[in-house]
Amino acid sequence: MGLDLTLLPIEPIDLKSPPMFSQTVLQLIRSDNLFFKISEIEQKKGTPVPKGFNTFLCREDVKNEEGEIIFDETHYGETLTTNYGDPLYYIIIKDLLQLSNHVSVIGNYTNKAVWGYLENSLPERRIALMWS
Repeated sequence: MGLDLTLLPIEPIDLKSPPMFSQTVLQLIRSDNLFFKISEIEQKKGTPVPKGFNTFLCREDVKNEEGEIIFDETHYGETLTTNYGDPLYYIIIKDLLQLSNHVSVIGNYTNKAVWGYLENSLPERRIALMWS
């Protein structure tokens, strides 16, 4: 796939409240097969994050005096799209937990630590998928 994936656990945890922000950033180690399976879950069960959803992965264009974009930097702010301009979706943690025994989870200490975080969260908690 050639993509990176960052998981953004959503606050508030209360499912009656709309998803408002994520202050946690969980970077996965790339695995084409694992990411393909997560992408399939996102396609089947993903929901776009609502307007006003904020993360530390918001991108801001930095312009020179002529108005040309020099670079963009990440900061805390509204995050509605991926770095590719596609809508940012969230799924439910329990849908990711079905991949706990995937070889790229159990065989990689970083991914295994991320799944440890997921396993210790509420299974119904929402989590946004930032592809980059």
